[in-house]
Amino acid sequence: MSLRSHRSLLVPVLWALLAHGTVQAQSERRLRTIDAATRGTLTDAWVDSIVQLSYDVMSSDLATTIALQHRALSQLRRQGPSVRQGMALEILHKAHYLLGAYDSATHHALKAIDMYRAIGDKAREGGAECALAYNMKRRDLATAFEIMRQGIGKLEEADAREWLASHTNSFGVLYEMRGDLDSAYYCYARSLRIKREVGDSLGVPFSMNCLGTVEHLRGNFIESERWFRQAMEERRSRGDAFGVAEEHLYFGELYEAWGRRSDAIAAYEAALSATTALDYPRGRQQSLERLSVLYEAGGETLRALSTARAAMALKDSLLNAERERTVAELDRRYRVAEKDRAIAQLNERAARRQLVIWAVAIALFLVVVLGMLFHQWRQQRLRAERDAAIIREREAGLKAVFAATEEERKRLARELHDGVGQQLGGIKHRLEHLRSATADQALPDVIGLLDGAAREVRELAHQLMPKALSRLGLVPALRDLVKSSFDGTNVQGRFDAHGVPDVLRPELATGIYRIAQESIGNIIKHAGATHVDIQLIRNREHLVLIVHDDGIGFDATRAPGGLGIVGMADRARTAGGSFAIEGGGGTTITVRAPIETPAA
Repeated sequence: MSLRSHRSLLVPVLWALLAHGTVQAQSERRLRTIDAATRGTLTDAWVDSIVQLSYDVMSSDLATTIALQHRALSQLRRQGPSVRQGMALEILHKAHYLLGAYDSATHHALKAIDMYRAIGDKAREGGAECALAYNMKRRDLATAFEIMRQGIGKLEEADAREWLASHTNSFGVLYEMRGDLDSAYYCYARSLRIKREVGDSLGVPFSMNCLGTVEHLRGNFIESERWFRQAMEERRSRGDAFGVAEEHLYFGELYEAWGRRSDAIAAYEAALSATTALDYPRGRQQSLERLSVLYEAGGETLRALSTARAAMALKDSLLNAERERTVAELDRRYRVAEKDRAIAQLNERAARRQLVIWAVAIALFLVVVLGMLFHQWRQQRLRAERDAAIIREREAGLKAVFAATEEERKRLARELHDGVGQQLGGIKHRLEHLRSATADQALPDVIGLLDGAAREVRELAHQLMPKALSRLGLVPALRDLVKSSFDGTNVQGRFDAHGVPDVLRPELATGIYRIAQESIGNIIKHAGATHVDIQLIRNREHLVLIVHDDGIGFDATRAPGGLGIVGMADRARTAGGSFAIEGGGGTTITVRAPIETPAA
């Protein structure tokens, strides 16, 4: 999006920053009050407060916000799917996005969308998709467009007009980033129409300025002026003094680009008067700078010089005190230096010999120090190269061990299935024939035992190397693993996959499958969980596995290096990826690995 189209947000934001310290302190106190008052079981009133945190309170302490949302979710899950769960997940999405944890942000956004879809709330589902798309615009614009279209369609289907107006304007931002001004204009115009219909008097002039800016970028100055005039009328009718001052700046830039010098000067002078009355120095400085350029272009040298000096005075007002202190310090140092120089001249002859001695001593000392530093640097470099070689050798050994293990499992599976399994099946058929011929009452028991042995051999072969993984791929294998692991238990397991390629590197597919298998085994044995969510997501060029349960959590201080966790981390590392485990609100395991083979 162009810089001009963002300026409609700049003035109120900068004005709000004047009170930022007070708002920040109030927000932090509010969050601490909620955190202290909600220890233990939460009441419905406190849950409502937590899942409806305002942006300023939520962003004042992201760690506390995340902890509160997990506590609310832990209690809400016992009540079944609900809008409040989706709202908590949306706040987790925003908090992780602000922290830069984009994988976790995407994970929580997708869970919020799934929650709204499960309860049939089309409006909130579409709004959550639009919010996810807007946050993805700088990382993956193409995917952001696809998700934004889905969200806008659901908002239209639900006739959620206020949300539709806001997110349609965001859709225009995506088009403007892509350079498609016609589509951006269409979105801004549609947003304006809906805002008028729902009575959004604050948003109407914002959309008008967006439309005027697009016409400005197209070179349609007459249409741009018409939109800016309408925005000015709206802001004057609302008594929006800052908006009126900002609108004068819009007119100044428009007339300046249009070549209407006198009109541009009049607009900037009006902006200067308004920003001076509002005590808004940044807008006043901008007005003075543009007026100086226009006066100089018109040959009004004295006025240009006067306004340039005024702009520079504003720009340098915060530095004047520091400059005065600097000048005073320089003057003091100069006087001291002059005295020292006079003393040095008097003592120069007596000190020359001593200076030479000290110079030689210092030179020798520097030579010794540099030699020692060079020796230490060389030793550190050798140690680093040796450590790197050891690490490479260990990594190669781990890869070889894992590869050999998988090959041995495949071989054992083939031998058990094709050898022992076939033999047991043949025996079963022969005994069935004998039963029909002799009607011996003992034969059914023997046949049952052999049938159980054959079934056990087949199950063992399947555990060693699942058919779904080798024949169908990673996603069907994981879906089969989740179903077979949790069917018949008190744990509700869910598996979702998003954008996973059909063909993956064998070591990546096998590693992801084994990590998921180990994680599920740990959950069943130790977690005491009731819900398990497993997601496999493609995030640009990486594959991300997220396994989350609502169990008792993971205490890293009590079990820092279990063999299962070490094995999962080793598998992730041999696939070129990373492994992380978190214990807040249950346990979350995240594996992130490149889809293509990483460069050596």
